[in-house]
Amino acid sequence: MASNRVREELNTARFGWFHIKAILVAGIGFFSDAYDLFAISIAKQALAIVNYPQLNGKLATHDDLWLTGVALVGTALGQVIFGILGDYMGRKKVYLITLVIMITATIGQCFAASAVKGIGVITMLCFWRFILGFGIGGDYPLSATIASEYSSSKWRGAFVASVFAMQGLGILVAAIVSMVTVQCFKNTIIYYDINYLDYVWRIIIGFGAIPTVLTIYLRSQLPETPRFSQDVEKDEAKALKNTIAVKANEGGFIEDYAAAAKMDRISAKSLNHYLTFPNILRNRNFWVLFGTASTWFLLDIAFYSQNLFLPNILEGIGYNPKISLPAANCGKDGKQCPVYDYPIPPFGPEYKCTGQCAVEVYDKMWKTAAGNAMTACMGTVPGYWFTVAFVDSIGRVKIQYMGFTVMTVILIVLAAAINQIVSKSIWVFIVLYAMTFFFANFGPNATTFITPVELFTTKYRSTLHGISAATGKLGAIVGAFGFGQLFLTAGISTTLAILAAVNFLGLCCTIFVPETKKMHLEDAALYSESHFQKMLQKCGVQQVNPAIEEYEAELAAAAHPPSKVDKEDA
Repeated sequence: MASNRVREELNTARFGWFHIKAILVAGIGFFSDAYDLFAISIAKQALAIVNYPQLNGKLATHDDLWLTGVALVGTALGQVIFGILGDYMGRKKVYLITLVIMITATIGQCFAASAVKGIGVITMLCFWRFILGFGIGGDYPLSATIASEYSSSKWRGAFVASVFAMQGLGILVAAIVSMVTVQCFKNTIIYYDINYLDYVWRIIIGFGAIPTVLTIYLRSQLPETPRFSQDVEKDEAKALKNTIAVKANEGGFIEDYAAAAKMDRISAKSLNHYLTFPNILRNRNFWVLFGTASTWFLLDIAFYSQNLFLPNILEGIGYNPKISLPAANCGKDGKQCPVYDYPIPPFGPEYKCTGQCAVEVYDKMWKTAAGNAMTACMGTVPGYWFTVAFVDSIGRVKIQYMGFTVMTVILIVLAAAINQIVSKSIWVFIVLYAMTFFFANFGPNATTFITPVELFTTKYRSTLHGISAATGKLGAIVGAFGFGQLFLTAGISTTLAILAAVNFLGLCCTIFVPETKKMHLEDAALYSESHFQKMLQKCGVQQVNPAIEEYEAELAAAAHPPSKVDKEDA
C-alpha cells in the first residue's frame, strides 16, 4: 500500500539538504528560548541600575522573580495549547503562528517603557515576556514532532537532538552579544552617563528577533509532514507529494506505489484503533507519559535554577563583584556619587554617575556576560553536540541515566565542600559547575525532549509531547520562584544539596522511559506499550491491546527468519 511505502521511504531516507533546512527552521524556537533565558539575566542588571539605583543596582526580589517566571508560565501554557492545535490543525499552520508571536513579543520588549502615572516598565516587560513564552512554548511540541516525523529511523535521535542543540547556539550568541554591546558602550557608561545602559538591555533583547525574522519565509515553505497528512488528514496524495520533498536529495521518489504492498509493515491500522487519547490510561500508556513528564519536570527544576541564578552564584563565590549605588566615595572628586532619584530621568533631577562607581558597574556587567560565555563554552554547548553524536549509538535511556547520575554527584560535592573549593580556587568551582551543564545537555535535557515524540502515535504525538514539555516548564517555574526564594534565605550550599536530591529523583523516574534507539517511529509507540504490558503480565494483568501480539510476532519473525527448508515445505 502507498501508506506503508511512505513510512518506509521516510524511515530509510538519507540525510540531505532538506533535513539541514528543517533543523535550522525547527531549531529557531529553541535558539530564541535559550537566547532569552541568558539575555534576561544581564538585561535585568542594566534595567535595575538605570531604573532602581536606590536598590544598589538590583531589582526588588518580587520584580526579579516575575521577570524570570512569567515567561515560563507563558511557555507552559503555549506548550499545551499549541501541542493540541498541532494535532488538530496540522503542524505547518500552527508553526507559523508561533513564529509571529515570538517576533512581536521580542520587539515589544525592546520598546517597553514606564508611564508617568500607571503601568511601569517592569509590568510592560512581564506582559511581553508572557507573550514571548507563549510563542516559544508552542515551538516545543511542534519542532520536536516535525523533526521526528521527517527523520529516518537510523538518525532520528541525532536529527531531533540537532534541533534541540540550537539552544546551545542561542546561549552562546546571547553571551557574545551581551559582551559586545557592553564593550561598545564602555566609554559612554564610564565617562558620560551610566543611564545609557537603558540602550544596552534593549539592544541585547532585541537582537533575539533577528534570527526569527530571517526564518519566516523558510518556515512558510516547509511542507506538512507526510505522516500527519497520511495518518490524521487521511490524504494519501498529499503524503506522497510531501515525501517527494524529503527524498529529493536522493534523485527522486520511486513512483511504483503498487509495489509497496511487498514492503508492508505493522502501522497505523492498529495504532489509530488502540492508541487513541481516550485509551491512553486504559492501555497503560499513562506510565509512559508519567515517565517522560516526571523526568522533564525534575530536570527543569534543577537546570533552570542553575541557569537563572548563575549571576547570583558567581557573585556569591566572589567572581562577580557587588556594586553599591550610591557609594561613599564614588565620584572623581571623592564625594558621594549622585544618581537619579526618580525612575524616569526627564521628570526628576538629573545626575550622572561617573568615576569609580561607573567602572564598577561596567565591570559587573562585563563579568556577568563573560561568566555566561565561559559556562556555555565549557559545558553547555559541547554537551548538546555530544548528544547529537552519541544518542543513536548509546541510546536515549543510558544517556539520561548517565546525565542524572553525574549531575547528582557533582552537586553533592559542591554542596558539601563549597567553602574549601572556593578558598582553594574559584576556577575549580566554575569548572565543576560548568560540568553540570555539560551532563545536563549530554543527558536528560536533550533526552527528555527526544523521547516523547517517539513514544506516542502520530495522532496525539504533538499533544502528548506538549503535555510532557509543559510539565517540565512547571518544574522550571518551581525553580524560578521556589529556588529563587530558597537561594536568598538558605544560601548556595543548601540550594545545591536540594538540587542534587532533585536530580536523584529524576534518575529514579527514568525507569518508566523505554528505549527507542533506531526503531521505526510507528514501532516505537507500540514498543512503549509492549514494554509496560510485559511488566503488568508478570503481575497477573492480561494484555489489553491486540496490536501488541501482531507487533511482537513481527519482531520474532524478523529475529528468526524461516530457513530454506521451511520455505520449500511451505
